[in-house]
Amino acid sequence: MVYSIRATAAAVVLLARCSSASILEFPVTFRNTYACVDILVGTPPQNHILVFDTGSATSWIADKTCANGGCDNFSGYPWKGYDANSSVTSKDLGIYDSIDYLGGGTGGEAYSDKFSKDGLTWTQTFISANQTSMGFIAGEGFLGLAFSSIAEQATKTVMETLMQDGLVDNPRFGLYYGTEFNDTHGHPGKGLLTLGGSHESKYVDGDITWVPGKKDNGVYELWRSNLKTFYGQRKDNNGNPQTNGSLQYELGAANGVFDTGAGLIYVPDDTIDTIYDSIGWNYTALLHGDYIPSCTDFNSTWSVTFTFESDKGSDFTNITLTGDQLRIPGFAYQPDACNPPFSTSGSPYLFLLGQLYLRNFYSIFDFGGKKAEDFNVLIGFGNLKKEWRMI
Repeated sequence: MVYSIRATAAAVVLLARCSSASILEFPVTFRNTYACVDILVGTPPQNHILVFDTGSATSWIADKTCANGGCDNFSGYPWKGYDANSSVTSKDLGIYDSIDYLGGGTGGEAYSDKFSKDGLTWTQTFISANQTSMGFIAGEGFLGLAFSSIAEQATKTVMETLMQDGLVDNPRFGLYYGTEFNDTHGHPGKGLLTLGGSHESKYVDGDITWVPGKKDNGVYELWRSNLKTFYGQRKDNNGNPQTNGSLQYELGAANGVFDTGAGLIYVPDDTIDTIYDSIGWNYTALLHGDYIPSCTDFNSTWSVTFTFESDKGSDFTNITLTGDQLRIPGFAYQPDACNPPFSTSGSPYLFLLGQLYLRNFYSIFDFGGKKAEDFNVLIGFGNLKKEWRMI
């Protein structure tokens, strides 16, 4: 009788743990400009450092052989590989998957295993990568945060796994990058990735600007929205604003994709000259090394504005960044020179808005529902309170 009572009590506690929802907090560590988070994988759990990526869906971790020299690693950081044989909860799904990225590719066997964070454990599908050309990344793999509609065979994104298993409070995640974007020297900085919730009351000054997500082939694939207009503006010698280089698109033609896995702001190839002209720079001179932009050239006298479809129907939403918000020191190995903020995306209608864009806001990625058939996607951007802005 005592055993039955104890067993029943234990079952009740276990059920409560399994059915209660959570918010998972991932402090952000920067390693050579790559924003990473720590997560425990396997049984017994082993810590892995992954680059979080809203531009891809399937998570992957370099396997033991890949991490121990089987794959090129020129990131400057050691990789600890996933060892399926050392985890009693690992399961080989019997499928070889591969992922193509703009900057390379990764392939390996699909697995499921236990992932753990903040005391919560769940079964997650991912790729145990035995080959990758992503040797430049400072993490041991990617934490995919796009949509499972583009996930590799037999895998699902971390967020959709958590949502559909009822393990998180809300169908959204929030992101604050912090104030140090190069290297936080082996420990987390101020940045925070929150799965299952968001902290706009803590970080945001004023209201959130929302833009609606955009479906492709009837489903959400990436965190993207319709982009209507882009223009640059700079002040003349009298301090009067001059608008130059406006780009106009039919609604639905151009995409703004919000991608934490990208570093800069990438624009359609045929617009790059116009975009630099709009802020008073010459792209050809940049390419040939005839102009090395000083960090003092990144100031509030010029700005760029992106106009997105609004969440309010027929209206449009302008989001503006000033030059001083786009400063990345260290261009051409010179501490007082800053990286050109725009590069080409390789697509005639793709604006890829990476870390350089996102770090200026508190960002909210809201699914609008926990199941794919209920998704009604919104992406929110909040201006940061003064104490959370970059120095």
